[in-house]
Amino acid sequence: MCAIISWAGKLPPGLLARLLVASEYRGRDSTGVAFRTKSDAGRPCTAVSQHAVPATTFANQNAEYLRRAESSPIGIAHVRRASFGMPVNNENAHPFFYAGYTFAHNGKVDNWKILREEFVEEVRSSISPSKLLESEDGVKRMIKRAREDKDTELWGELKKLLFLMEAKTDSKVLGYCIQHDDFSKVEGCASITWIKGDSVRVAR
Repeated sequence: MCAIISWAGKLPPGLLARLLVASEYRGRDSTGVAFRTKSDAGRPCTAVSQHAVPATTFANQNAEYLRRAESSPIGIAHVRRASFGMPVNNENAHPFFYAGYTFAHNGKVDNWKILREEFVEEVRSSISPSKLLESEDGVKRMIKRAREDKDTELWGELKKLLFLMEAKTDSKVLGYCIQHDDFSKVEGCASITWIKGDSVRVAR
């Protein structure tokens, strides 16, 4: 089973790398770290780096990134052991970003495909009855149009829809649950940690 790490408060130098490497026995399929920082324009944002490599490799290749993470007061990290049949690649490495939440999951959601279809339909119906929303390509075209029109609200909703439509792992459906603060439909076992703004949360 995967390992998740979260923290509130700056970490001692080198601790995050040691925690990741010590967690590698829990999984070698991918490693990722997210933390609160500031953009080049000085605005608060969340930095995310995730790669389909073991924790030791990640720590060796991202030493400066980990030093920056340790100096952040808010962060999460993940070491992945993919569930049977789940794809192993950068796209499915945690943490994920959904609706302003950055999250990582440990465990298995047995009914994730059912939830994915239900959540896709709920998000789709809240946006528009347009036929374009029935396919991933159509949603991508609408995202491009919303970006060109600078319609940030529509762009955000369409990005959520595409995230769910493209979900290939059980973990990704949990973004919707976090946003709505409702895990009642989830079947299986799960621990989740997430960042929203300047706070970090954990749920089991």
